[in-house]
Amino acid sequence: MMTWRGTIMAFLVMAAVLFAGLQASAQEKAAGEIKKQAYIYHEAGRRDPFISLIRPAAKEQEKTGIPWLDYDVSQMRLIAIASDKRAEYALIGLPDKKYYTIREGMTVGLHRGKVVKILGDTVLIREMKPDFKGRMQPVDTYLRLRKEEGQ
Repeated sequence: MMTWRGTIMAFLVMAAVLFAGLQASAQEKAAGEIKKQAYIYHEAGRRDPFISLIRPAAKEQEKTGIPWLDYDVSQMRLIAIASDKRAEYALIGLPDKKYYTIREGMTVGLHRGKVVKILGDTVLIREMKPDFKGRMQPVDTYLRLRKEEGQ
């Protein structure tokens, strides 16, 4: 006749054998599923994950001697717009407190943007700037006349 200790020991041995068998079959199933679920990376339309998103600082461009090419378009202020029978003209103010007249088709700014259109109170400048992937994209900047108080 078995004692209660013997009964407990027999139960524990049977449970260990049963648990080991279940664990082995679960590992075999998992190994089979892993082989079936292999992941394949398709790089079409995606950026390279190993290329840094932080780009080195651009070299400072040398002064050209042409004032409206030495400043960024965002630093320019539209002061006035005038026209005659031949063309539209815009007077811009630069950070050096000097003023210059520009016309449609002129190149302005550090990124060599073109003055696309001069309207009644707005000047449209189109620049080509790199996006986050390094591709050149057109960027439109509008310079607007400042409305005086009370108008």
